Amino acid sequence: MEINLASNFPIIGIEPSISALISRNGDITVCYEATFSNLNSLSTDDYNLINENFRSAFAQLPNNTYLHAQTFFTTCLYDDTQLTLQSSQETYLGQANESLLFEKSFKQTKSYLYFTLCKVHPSKKSLTSNGIFSNQLSLSKRDFDSESIEKFLDGIDNYLSVLTAGLPFSFSQVHQAELQGTTGTLSICEKYLMLTQDNQDSIKEIHYNKDENTLNIGQKRCGIFNIDSILSVNDTIASFINDPKLSTDVSFFPSALCKDFTHKIDGESIYNVVVFKENIEDCKDELRSLIKTKNSLYSFSEENRTSLVDTEEFLSNLVESSGRLLPVRFYSNLIFWTEGSLEEFKNLKGSIHAGFKKRDLIPSESHAEMPIVFLNTMPGNVGNIGADQMILTYNEVASCFFNFEETSANDGKVAVGFPMLNRNGARTCVDIFADSGNSRQRKAITGYNFFCLGPTGSGKSVTMNTLIRTAVESGAFVMVVDVGHSYETLCKHYFKGSYFSFDPGQPVKINPFKIEGEVPGERRIDMILKILLK
Repeated sequence: MEINLASNFPIIGIEPSISALISRNGDITVCYEATFSNLNSLSTDDYNLINENFRSAFAQLPNNTYLHAQTFFTTCLYDDTQLTLQSSQETYLGQANESLLFEKSFKQTKSYLYFTLCKVHPSKKSLTSNGIFSNQLSLSKRDFDSESIEKFLDGIDNYLSVLTAGLPFSFSQVHQAELQGTTGTLSICEKYLMLTQDNQDSIKEIHYNKDENTLNIGQKRCGIFNIDSILSVNDTIASFINDPKLSTDVSFFPSALCKDFTHKIDGESIYNVVVFKENIEDCKDELRSLIKTKNSLYSFSEENRTSLVDTEEFLSNLVESSGRLLPVRFYSNLIFWTEGSLEEFKNLKGSIHAGFKKRDLIPSESHAEMPIVFLNTMPGNVGNIGADQMILTYNEVASCFFNFEETSANDGKVAVGFPMLNRNGARTCVDIFADSGNSRQRKAITGYNFFCLGPTGSGKSVTMNTLIRTAVESGAFVMVVDVGHSYETLCKHYFKGSYFSFDPGQPVKINPFKIEGEVPGERRIDMILKILLK
């Protein structure tokens, strides 16, 4: 299968007045870059709030709107030259700490939300009638009036406002320069086609290898798993489950539905979730028509009888909900790749399939149609996804598949807090005295207390040495009660500080009133006054 992208590229232009992509079908797409919560930082209450916000927010969008969430999971190498160092990291130990991380690999996330307005319902499109093969533009048929566009943009603003209520999420619109690319940088669509977030990457040849069932993009072997059928989803779908590795007998640690086949996979991928907002009344009419058709086929097979019962139940729940349940069409895929051998690709595919299985999901694998499936989830082109690729369900179910976590690798490039590694191996700076350890959520606090807990050999002393060193080099006064002499070398030989060793046979006495040299500082005076007042 060959597609000449030069003459059939799905995106034909940009509307500068609203910074939107225009597809060959005339669909309008507004793009946002998303910033979500740190990986493994969401609680059960957070997940419940996300689901509640999503249900309320989705109702703000006009009908015939596609919501497309796209997350890149790419492997990066830590580069200390990109870091803006603070004074505590310019010392010998600070530089040595950074050098240990040089070229260390970690998984970085990059998330986007795309909102697409179209006038053609998915039921009138299919995988075999994809618009990319059409040489004719149909802008005149789908030209939107100013009132529709204004309603669409207002709906997006309301959606983002409701979704972020009470959550540390933020969104920034992708403007014209990034949409179309500049000299030396790739556009948002080119990054997707090249499976990269590197602006310096070059355009590569794309072709489908029938023998290996891979989409080859340069040196990358690519495969696609789809959630595109009701058979792919189990009956007890939930937005989070208990993560056994992070939970105990008495504590429950929630884990997102998509984590086992995205964050936890040792490979690169793009995770897409597409939701189309249905008109409720039109959906009811469609279901009633479908029930009539299935009634005539009722006696032919058990599958027809089962399908009829499911359809009747869906319609009944929709009618009885009185507008509380919103019908949507849902589609999701995971595009994964490796630059290694075919054997490495097969191992990656097997681990991803196992991740789906852990969540009781049964994905379908793309074959000859893979190039079309790949282009359908390109930014601005989801309007080409037909009803035969989507699941008719409720917005509550669709919300379970979204990814709302990131590795926050960008935090490591701003040296605020203590340098550490997050759970994905990316360097980050943690402010332990900010709310949730996130410097972006800093709040005023009155007690600077924390615990550093872990089993023997887990690195408690090493962690505390780093925290103490960073604090002292930042100008803080640090006093440590050292049991085990873990900090003696740091105190005596590196900082030239005062180290007092207590021995039961030779008690040590400290005279707080002995003052030598300079006038005592404010802390010393405050300590002496407290002793006298007692």
